[in-house]
Amino acid sequence: WPAFAYIFGTMIDSFLCFTAVLLEKRALLENSTAEEQCILVGSDTACPADLVLEDEVEQAAIQFAIAGFGVWIAYFLYLWALGVAAERLTQRMREKFFYAVMKQEMGWFDVTDPGQLATHLTEDLDKVYDGIGDGIGSLVNDLTIFIGGIILGFIVEWRISVAVLGVTPLLAIVAAVMSNILGSTSSTEQKAYAKAGSTAEEVISCIRTVVAFGGEENKANRYKTELENAKHISEKSNLILSVAVGIMFLIVFGTCALAFWLIGYLVRTESASAGEDLIAFCAVLRAAFALGSIVPSIQLISRARTAAVNIFEIMNRKPS
Repeated sequence: WPAFAYIFGTMIDSFLCFTAVLLEKRALLENSTAEEQCILVGSDTACPADLVLEDEVEQAAIQFAIAGFGVWIAYFLYLWALGVAAERLTQRMREKFFYAVMKQEMGWFDVTDPGQLATHLTEDLDKVYDGIGDGIGSLVNDLTIFIGGIILGFIVEWRISVAVLGVTPLLAIVAAVMSNILGSTSSTEQKAYAKAGSTAEEVISCIRTVVAFGGEENKANRYKTELENAKHISEKSNLILSVAVGIMFLIVFGTCALAFWLIGYLVRTESASAGEDLIAFCAVLRAAFALGSIVPSIQLISRARTAAVNIFEIMNRKPS
């Protein structure tokens, strides 16, 4: 992303320079005699400004293509490497975990729920896989974008970077709060729907008994109540999400307004480069979004560590 911002800002300067040349040429043509106009037109054909712009556009297109190819290679390598590493590690953990369970004494199985063992073997190891694959990969990617964007922004135009960076904590706080609340409500929602599904499974598996005792209406009301609880939790989650996203976009557009006002002021009063100002603005704003995206990655890694603790406790247990 910093490379994209740099190329984009360079092209903005090229377009502005070309526009300035055309406006200057048009003003000279309007305020000159016929003989002077012929001279100006002849100089324009001898050294056309559009050829310069065309060369710069071609260079930018080549740079975009090289950057895109490099990003494709980098994403392929890190996603493939982390995916293979996570798959091999979880496969080895499954084998070790199953072998450790088989070695335990008979008394241990009397006090251990077999359902928990199955949960460790499936859900907990899936969390470990997500933490190693998606969690670490996204964390490294977001940290790289954040550090690169901040460095590029302060090198190109520190005043714009400071202005945009001032609202970065707000974006990070909103993203973190939204992620934490949605994570807790999502877990509660899943449990509520799982409870309703368990009720439905229980009734369907014993439907003859339920019908024989005339409990259809009672079970239907019970299932409806549990679905209502799950629906209220889902509505609460959607409300929180809508409010958080609205606040986030309010901050983003407010930051854009501040940044563009400051860019206009610097260009007007200090003859600053609009392209460089836009480079700093885009780089630091993307860095702010990357900082907010770090929170879900950290949560994935934290869940993976918590799940791994439960697995390693059984793997390291020696039978008595």
